[in-house]
Amino acid sequence: MNSKMTRRSRVAAILAAATMLVLAFQTVDAATVKFGAKLAAGQYPDNAYSGTLCDHEVDGGSGTYACTWVLNQAFNGGTATAPKNGFINKVKIVNGAAGSFKLVIARKNASGQFKVLRKSTSVSYTKDNCPEPFNCSVHTYSIPSLQISTGDYIGIQTSRTSMLNCNSGGSRTALFTPILTAGGSYTTPTAYSGCFLLLTAVNSS
Repeated sequence: MNSKMTRRSRVAAILAAATMLVLAFQTVDAATVKFGAKLAAGQYPDNAYSGTLCDHEVDGGSGTYACTWVLNQAFNGGTATAPKNGFINKVKIVNGAAGSFKLVIARKNASGQFKVLRKSTSVSYTKDNCPEPFNCSVHTYSIPSLQISTGDYIGIQTSRTSMLNCNSGGSRTALFTPILTAGGSYTTPTAYSGCFLLLTAVNSS
């Protein structure tokens, strides 16, 4: 009897250990997905505090039409693309003037074209009265979950935004006008902006 009980105890212990191992792997798999700009308190929307029009970035104009802005290079050593599959349910931003945007999940092909896979409902953000040139806060906003896959990009749809750091040139943000529709085909950027998007996507589950 004691021998049988001992064997049963050993089997139970092994099963319990295996269960804990499976749960541990599930916990690792559900770890936070975070990519985009590397944001921190004290940063500033350089040369964009009052907001910058998409048209200004496209051709120097003052039109108020909406664009799709896709983060092509990440600010402050961040990661431009999703590191793993998952779902995005929060965004973090640094901004000056108030505004609104729709978050987009985009994909890039080998030819440098992008397409939008899905987009969020509108996100409104309030003005940050941070004194120049630093001391802005990082603000977090919840969104309905959006599925992402490894290598996907994030961006926004809006006509004007202060979520930018514009301190030099380059191809940091891909711009599209008219806006890209979710589920559409791959499209060549209308132009590139030298401004970084101060935007981070987060899965906090």
